[in-house]
Amino acid sequence: MKKFIGILLFFVVFFCGNIFASEDKEMDIKQFYNKMYNFMIDKDVLSLGKMLDDNFVLIHMTGLKQNKKDFLNSINNGTLNYFSNETENIIIENKLKFIGQSKVSAAVFGGGKHTWNLELTIELTENNLIKKITASTY
Repeated sequence: MKKFIGILLFFVVFFCGNIFASEDKEMDIKQFYNKMYNFMIDKDVLSLGKMLDDNFVLIHMTGLKQNKKDFLNSINNGTLNYFSNETENIIIENKLKFIGQSKVSAAVFGGGKHTWNLELTIELTENNLIKKITASTY
């Protein structure tokens, strides 16, 4: 009986440990994602730039591609204006790729202020820098 309880406790600790680790990883990614948006909203291109890999690329819904320099310049000069982000869902595909779904209020490329259901597929480097963002709606 003691052996059975010991084995049962091992499995409970093992599986609960994995559940908590998964929840912690999701929380870390959500904080990372929201920090990225906060930098975009605040036009803090220095801090945002530290989150981006030097070979970063953003692929907009239109298919337009922007490298790190162009993306940061667009935020800084008002071509891309972000006002708010309400995160609705985070989908973790693996340790280097996740999808964030948010209601985002923005005015981009001279258009008026709108709220979009924006989905960002974010790919990370091994050093947890953002190397690619692909934007779409959901």
